[in-house]
Amino acid sequence: MSLAPSSSYDPTDPFDDASTNTGLRGRMFMRRRSTLTADKLVQFTRTKTAAGRRRSSSASNAAAMAAAAAAAAAAWGPATSARGLVQRAQWLVRVLWLFTKTDIHNLVLPGCTMNLVVHSLYPVASAATVAASVAKSFLWGYLGLLVIDVTNQLMGQAEDRMNKPFRPIVAGHISVSAAMRLAVLSTMAFITVAHFLGVPLCALSFAAATATYNFTGADRHWLGKNLCNAWGYGCFFAAGAWIAVADVAAVAGTTVPATTGYGVVPALVALHAATILATITIQDLRDVDGDLHSRRTTQNLAWGEWRSRVVIAAGMFIATAVGATRVWPTLGTAALQLVSASTVDPILAAAAAPVVWTPLRSAYYVVLSALVAVVGYRILRDTPSYDVVADPDALDVYAVVADDDPLMVSQWTDLEAAAKRLGITDAPPATPSVAVNEAKPAADPLNDSGVGSYDITSPRTSYDASSLAALSDIPSSTGESNEGLNMENAALEAIRGPLVRKLKRAQYERDDVSFKLYIAWLYLYIFTAVL
Repeated sequence: MSLAPSSSYDPTDPFDDASTNTGLRGRMFMRRRSTLTADKLVQFTRTKTAAGRRRSSSASNAAAMAAAAAAAAAAWGPATSARGLVQRAQWLVRVLWLFTKTDIHNLVLPGCTMNLVVHSLYPVASAATVAASVAKSFLWGYLGLLVIDVTNQLMGQAEDRMNKPFRPIVAGHISVSAAMRLAVLSTMAFITVAHFLGVPLCALSFAAATATYNFTGADRHWLGKNLCNAWGYGCFFAAGAWIAVADVAAVAGTTVPATTGYGVVPALVALHAATILATITIQDLRDVDGDLHSRRTTQNLAWGEWRSRVVIAAGMFIATAVGATRVWPTLGTAALQLVSASTVDPILAAAAAPVVWTPLRSAYYVVLSALVAVVGYRILRDTPSYDVVADPDALDVYAVVADDDPLMVSQWTDLEAAAKRLGITDAPPATPSVAVNEAKPAADPLNDSGVGSYDITSPRTSYDASSLAALSDIPSSTGESNEGLNMENAALEAIRGPLVRKLKRAQYERDDVSFKLYIAWLYLYIFTAVL
């Protein structure tokens, strides 16, 4: 079973099967061809016409990606040669890194942190044993992350093209069929490693959460998405904790009861999973257009940006307060009583004692509260204002052929206020080489959003409040929209696209910083069981 990129693979086509002549696109189109009415043909023709410039402008990028895939396939060399084996290993390492690099810090490391918390509660192991235990948690977590990332990116190629174009499938580093094989192999490796680490149930539960998220449509609704996130995070927390409990029992032997951890782990996992459920939607604040193109209704789209952000800030505040009041020992004692009514865990008894506010504990909660305040202030300050409208430049063929539900996109309603809030007072000038609403590659590296930037070497034109207000009043551009505009509005329309992309990029960067601060808060919050 080879994962090598196929030279016949077309990286510009998310429906390319790479193993048949027709591919998924051909099969889907032939199946739906009978439902294509005259009206839909007209609608489809207009969509294709309006998107013509975007297709032609991306031809060079598509050709480059195809050439890269062909070069990668040609460079493999004989499978038995040392050079070929080294190149295979280098390619695999790079692909694995591109699949997982954006999620290691927010999925794998919290499970490792939970492992450290359990070792802190039961301080019987040496530093070397603790380090090995954390390493085992990392291995389990990384394999689990690989399972969900590969399957997610197989299912969400349209969203990745908009938000994260560096990911290996859409960037052409691996074919769809090879990614499918990688998903199968990583799942088998994940469950096998989990068996040897003593946490097979955590692995099976996580695999079930991944399947529920990707293959049942649960990710399309904000509640299903948040529940699956809480479920998956709970598996990471539980695996890290139970690996630590096994190592503690191996070191301490009979000096600790056989039911060690049976009260502590369920209580902490339940508490942290509830916190994730209430706050994890902060990760969706960055990807509004990607979620709209994926037909996913996240909490901020369903509730509105302001209300959703208030709920996130309130959830972080309540979780910190609950951690300070030490509710988890009570939950742990109740869980332990269900397992063995006669067993008493001295750790739970000590944790339930009246809290003593030592200088260390006071400093810890000052830092934790400061992070809550900073994240809450940032996400409320950076609340965008937009309408959700049909995207006239959408290239989703099946949105036209299969149904009458168009793809949607966010249209910012007050560019003047947005530019002031984001501190942007200049934008690139309109030139014939920059098509309206066309994602022109940036001269500087893009962030994870993949939102098109402008050429930083070009002269910049400043806009006053009246110009920005005028930009907000004109409609979003399409290939035919300029025909009804006067010369002044046409000039404003020509610069609206690059300006909006610049504003959206700045918005992404601010929300991304807030998310990273949230993850830092999550790391510290897990230690509420100790401090």
